[in-house]
Amino acid sequence: MSTYVIGAVWVGPQDTNVFPALAGASFNDANSWHTFSVPGPTDDVFLDTSTSLDPRGDGIPSYITLGSYTYPTFLPPAKFVPAQDASINHLYTGSGYFDIDLDGQELEVAADLFVGISLKNAHIEVRGGGVLTVADNIYVQSGQGPLALPKSILDVHGPGTLLKATNPGTPTSSTVTVGAIGESDFIVRDGAAFTSEGRLYGGLTSQIIFRNGAIVHINDFIFVNDTLLIEGPTTQVTTTQQLNLINNDLSTPTLTEASVTIRDGASLFTGSAGSGTNSSGVLGHRTGTTGTVNVVENGEWTQNGLLSVGFQGNANLYVNSYGRVQSLDAAVGRIAGASGFVEVKTSGTWEVDRDLSVGGLPTAVGGTGEVKVESIVIGDDMKIWNTGTVTLDGGSIIAQTIEAVPGSTFDVLSGELTVDNFIGSLTLSGGTLSPGQSPGTTSVSQNFVIDNANSTVLIELASNGNTPGSDFDKVSVQGNADLDGQLELVLISGYVPTLGDSFNVITANSITGS
Repeated sequence: MSTYVIGAVWVGPQDTNVFPALAGASFNDANSWHTFSVPGPTDDVFLDTSTSLDPRGDGIPSYITLGSYTYPTFLPPAKFVPAQDASINHLYTGSGYFDIDLDGQELEVAADLFVGISLKNAHIEVRGGGVLTVADNIYVQSGQGPLALPKSILDVHGPGTLLKATNPGTPTSSTVTVGAIGESDFIVRDGAAFTSEGRLYGGLTSQIIFRNGAIVHINDFIFVNDTLLIEGPTTQVTTTQQLNLINNDLSTPTLTEASVTIRDGASLFTGSAGSGTNSSGVLGHRTGTTGTVNVVENGEWTQNGLLSVGFQGNANLYVNSYGRVQSLDAAVGRIAGASGFVEVKTSGTWEVDRDLSVGGLPTAVGGTGEVKVESIVIGDDMKIWNTGTVTLDGGSIIAQTIEAVPGSTFDVLSGELTVDNFIGSLTLSGGTLSPGQSPGTTSVSQNFVIDNANSTVLIELASNGNTPGSDFDKVSVQGNADLDGQLELVLISGYVPTLGDSFNVITANSITGS
């Protein structure tokens, strides 16, 4: 095995028929050519413009092309691109700015790709519509390079450009690691694609950015300990396992805050494979940390599993400006000591296909949880523990069953509540109660109180039959009803009432008020 240390330009065979003098690999310093042996699949290439082999002496920028090309009719300086695939062993970059133009070809790195090795800062651009395949691990890390670049960056961009990390890793290791040492960025943008068979780990000073039509697939976890930005339009990110904020599985220094933003029409899908608790999103994993996710401006996040907003630490989920979140199940403030906060507003929506638990899991009380919503649809049940608070202030809540245990808080300030079964006492301090599912029934297990004259019970009438929930809406209160609001009647299904039609729309042990 040989190690090639070069300062700039080009690695790979040249066209000996056109320019025999340049046979073998070479680089150009804008004035003359330098030749050396051609690196092969077992050879390492180390790129560092701070070495004595930097022919230009300026350290910027350095164009690297691996493969073969046809010599152009004009003389150097020129930036060349490959005409055939190429393979090397390791690809190391030290200090400097490097542009890898794949030109539709494939470069295979049989071992590791290091961006910023030996505590130096490097900036690599990968482009040109080809494929860069890394068979082992990818590291993006920074130090104190002599070129004083502020950080290391791996930037993959352009239509048809694909970065492939094919190492599946292990349950305790990451295939792609960004910012475990020093401030570092990993960017996929402008129609480029990135796939990884192993986990993607963002360290304590990392920015991971997928934008402007990027297509990303991770066949493992995504760990975010600093910043993940997913922005459109048409950017799509999928992972078969969970999104996790914060989990310092690489023994990094104490981490406190991490954030994910999904916006501008971009989408994220997270799975639950490999999770013993069927989790597809864990925000605020570790005690003392805070994880925040913002889904805004037509961004979408879909989870095929349990979303925990506050697992052991603290977490926030903000959904607004037409953002959309869809969860299979969700727990806000999952474990004792955790704290979770969810806010859905400004035309944002949150859909929970099955169960939502606030202040714990459905089967056990946990930490503190608060949900403030303008729009949420729950496929099955919502349980609010005595450490939980849910506030409806505009928009709607739709659920089959809501259970508010003693000591919990469930406030309806404005908007519309649609629920089949409410376990506990229900108070309207504003907004509207719309029973059942057009028409349907709402059953309240304890007392029903309307304490605001502007609150409304909306009753739909479909026919003059005698069957509540089929012919007309009904509120059935097992305790007492104290009514100080308005009754709104709506005719549906073409029903036209006639004189003498009557409906028993609210029943209770006792009814007071009007």
